[in-house]
Amino acid sequence: MKIWKLEQLHQQKLDTAVQVKAEELIQLLNHNYGEEREVKNQGGYILFHPKAIEEFSERYPTAIPEYMDYFQGEDSNRYVELLFLLSSDDPVIIYLREEVLHQTFKDWVHRFNDC
Repeated sequence: MKIWKLEQLHQQKLDTAVQVKAEELIQLLNHNYGEEREVKNQGGYILFHPKAIEEFSERYPTAIPEYMDYFQGEDSNRYVELLFLLSSDDPVIIYLREEVLHQTFKDWVHRFNDC
């Protein structure tokens, strides 16, 4: 599920630290692209759900993260925020646990480190 509105975000059950970071990003996207934007046009979105992240990985198999920001969650897990730029007006931000990144999406880590 693509998240681009605060209402959508608030319906998710997320770690508090992830929730705070995601809210800040949605507010930034809203400021730059408008609150009523449609995700299919421009303005970016956030992914949390494993299936949606897997689908993104399959659709963009050579994508390279622009940045990877590791942070501690309130639930004692470590998380990572990744930014992918599909175009100049289409950022995708992904949140997942650090262990999932290194186990399932290790190619992103390798590509990021190789740049």
